[in-house]
Amino acid sequence: MTMIRQVSIMPRINDATHLLLSPSDRDCPEGSSRLSLAAWENANGMPATVLKLVEQAPEWAGVRLLDVILERQCLLVDGSRSIPDAVAICRLGCGLGIVVSEAKKQDGFGDRSVPFDGSVVSDGGASDALLIEQLGLAGYRGPAIPIQLLCRASNAISIAQEYGAEQACFVVHSFAAFHKHLAAFQRLALAMGWPDLHRGTLSPARTTSGISLRIGWASGT
Repeated sequence: MTMIRQVSIMPRINDATHLLLSPSDRDCPEGSSRLSLAAWENANGMPATVLKLVEQAPEWAGVRLLDVILERQCLLVDGSRSIPDAVAICRLGCGLGIVVSEAKKQDGFGDRSVPFDGSVVSDGGASDALLIEQLGLAGYRGPAIPIQLLCRASNAISIAQEYGAEQACFVVHSFAAFHKHLAAFQRLALAMGWPDLHRGTLSPARTTSGISLRIGWASGT
């Protein structure tokens, strides 16, 4: 039986906060994870800007949210753990779709980036090499990309495979006024074949590891 939590996704936000938020956000009312939690809870569904973004794809028109899991623990292809801010399981006209959302405000995508100069595969860096292979980027050469962005795109693919979905979206949900980390996200878009992807625009689909993956940057609630 499919669990549907459209009317009340979460208990009252203050009741669930201590269980759902990362330690860095628990005492910070403006932390990105807290803002993400509030956006999904207040929307009683998919936040309007995220919905507007994903519905740009014909396959996602009329999307219906079935369930959302906040700070869901996921496994990457090398077996290590990864925790996106929100995972939404959706009903599409063509079956199921998965949205993986990562919230950002002032915080960036972490200090570590993966080089795309051929060194990862040739040096035998197992974890990064597996990630790059899953995303279909083994032949790409270009600027380094933050590991967190690669992990979230990987999460979207792996969770779609887990649920038997053919469609997946990875969305950066930004609450920042100036979007200072957009350039890092656009490096991922460039690697995936979309050099002119702007915020508020959903990418075309790229089929990788059997999943039709799109990415995009949504701003606000």
